[in-house]
Amino acid sequence: MQPSHVSSGTAVIRTGGISHGVGHLVEAAKGIELIADGLLNCLARAAMQDRRHSGRTMEYTVVFDVTQHWYHHWQLPAFGLTFVVIGTGLVLERRRLPARIPSFFPFVFLAFAVMWTFFALVPTAKSFALASAFLNGRCEVTEGIVSEFHPMPFGGHEMEWFVVGGKRFKYSDYVLTGGFNNTASHGGPIHKGIQVRVHHIGNDIAKLEVAR
Repeated sequence: MQPSHVSSGTAVIRTGGISHGVGHLVEAAKGIELIADGLLNCLARAAMQDRRHSGRTMEYTVVFDVTQHWYHHWQLPAFGLTFVVIGTGLVLERRRLPARIPSFFPFVFLAFAVMWTFFALVPTAKSFALASAFLNGRCEVTEGIVSEFHPMPFGGHEMEWFVVGGKRFKYSDYVLTGGFNNTASHGGPIHKGIQVRVHHIGNDIAKLEVAR
């Protein structure tokens, strides 16, 4: 029986040693990731300073411009307006409807269509207001390197956000706003360490440019 006890003890020691080793590997990996992030930021800053000292201006690519996108949500209110017309017709012709249709149905249908259209118009109205503010020079400009970045999972449930110049911007493909909302998981351009220029009012991004 004694050899069996010795074997069990040895197995426990080996298992504990392996777990301890795995823990060290995880910590080492985290440390390497932090070092890599630091090097990436340093390289980005060095490249930016080199361009400044050499007299070259930073060249940007426009990845979002609200003046070219403010009308892109028109399908939603147009869809709602179609049902408003149908609902209005049902209310006006309610006495001719089949007896099996409840008398209150036309009014419920019309009320729902009006509510849908109203809420669908909100993103379009916000985009139009943001585009107007941008064209009239009322937007603030924040420029610098993306120092922090939190991507949104593809299925949503979280907002994506990034920090540049000490300011945080958050957005989601699943939240219709007046400005930029294209996340990295859905093909968006933002990631940590890139140089960007953001034209914005508060959290709403009217124009987003990424350095070449």
